[in-house]
Amino acid sequence: MAATPAPVSTTGRATTPALVAALAGVVAVVMSAAALGGAYATTRYSIRRSNPGESFFPSSMTFNNYAAFIVFFTLILASLAVGWGVTSLRVGNRRWAGAGFGIAVLTDLAALNIMWFIGNGWGAAANALPWWLHAYALLTIAIVAGVVALVSVGLGLARVVTAQATATQPHAALAAAWLQHAALAVWIIVYLLIFLYK
Repeated sequence: MAATPAPVSTTGRATTPALVAALAGVVAVVMSAAALGGAYATTRYSIRRSNPGESFFPSSMTFNNYAAFIVFFTLILASLAVGWGVTSLRVGNRRWAGAGFGIAVLTDLAALNIMWFIGNGWGAAANALPWWLHAYALLTIAIVAGVVALVSVGLGLARVVTAQATATQPHAALAAAWLQHAALAVWIIVYLLIFLYK
């Protein structure tokens, strides 16, 4: 008589389509931002080398470093909040998990609003100078990453509230956290190149 196999326990560590898709999204947005950042640095170097003393960015440009830092700080808060939410979910506390994801949704909305404000403040055509082309491209990828993070965290919140994400099945929430961290990584690239490195 054949023995009945023992049931397989769920550890919450299995690979799921949500995690695979999230990992692909993280790689796509971070590598896109890194590629655009590399193009920015290369163009800046070549222009400054061929025209010593000439500024790569418009001389009349005023950088809103305060708003850029607020975006950076806000995305850090969102990453911490969503991390708190995932940790709370793993220990079975859905109330705190929902709070963490809810805070992340609000902070993502605030960060996207400030990014839009920064872009509107530039007020120049993307093809006016090489700097504008690179700056708008980097800001666009940051906004795309922010929107992806907002949508994924919002879906994660909905799954937590409806008990579709649990301590044994936290994959959707973990996927949202990865995409949130990717949005922060993209903004770090933008912030360093556009507002600090210039």
